[in-house]
Formats: sequence, structure tokens, C-alpha cells
Amino acid sequence: ARATVSVERGWLTPVRDAVSDLEAVWAILGVITQTNVRRAEHALGETAVVIGLGPLGQLVTQYLRVLGLAEVLVVDVVQMRVDAAAADRAVLDLPSAQTDPRGRPHHPPLHAR
Repeated sequence: ARATVSVERGWLTPVRDAVSDLEAVWAILGVITQTNVRRAEHALGETAVVIGLGPLGQLVTQYLRVLGLAEVLVVDVVQMRVDAAAADRAVLDLPSAQTDPRGRPHHPPLHAR
């Protein structure tokens, strides 16, 4: 099978032999998150909220902390993702969804870490 991929100019970068394929794949995600965190123009001491803690949300959380924000609040229904963000000093989270006695989703209130 053969595939054709069209890529805009400037999006291709040679990868040194010392860099693994896995490391190279993550590089573009770093560029995307850093660029958009900068575009938000946060200032030292501010508070930000990150909703969704998949790979990009985790990176955004880390970059916001590096920028010197006073608080980074995180929201996700997957507790494992919240725990990972908390390890990076996120300070407030929405715990994983639970169900009420009728089986309907119930989201506990936000709580400080």
C-alpha cells in the first residue's frame, strides 16, 4: 500500500538519529501546547483552568506552572488524569464521576488539593 501525505511548508523537521521515534512524535505536541499557552498571554501570579487532562491538557498544565501562575485548576472525569496533574502541582480538581442511587451520573463538588 502507498499513501500520499501533504504537509505545509515549515512543519517538517529532520530528526537526529539520537532521538527515538517516540520522542520525535511528542515534539510537535510540545510545540502546539507551548504556542497556545503563550498566545493566552497569562501573567505571573494569575490563575488558569485546564478542562480535559489528556496528553495536551497535561502538557498545558505543566507549561502554565512553569510560567509562574499562582494556581492551575484542572477538571477531568478520569481520576488517574487528575492525579497525574496533581503530581505536577495542579491545585484544584473535579473528582471522577460517580453515580447517585438511581445510577445517574453525579459529580462531587470541587475540592482543594
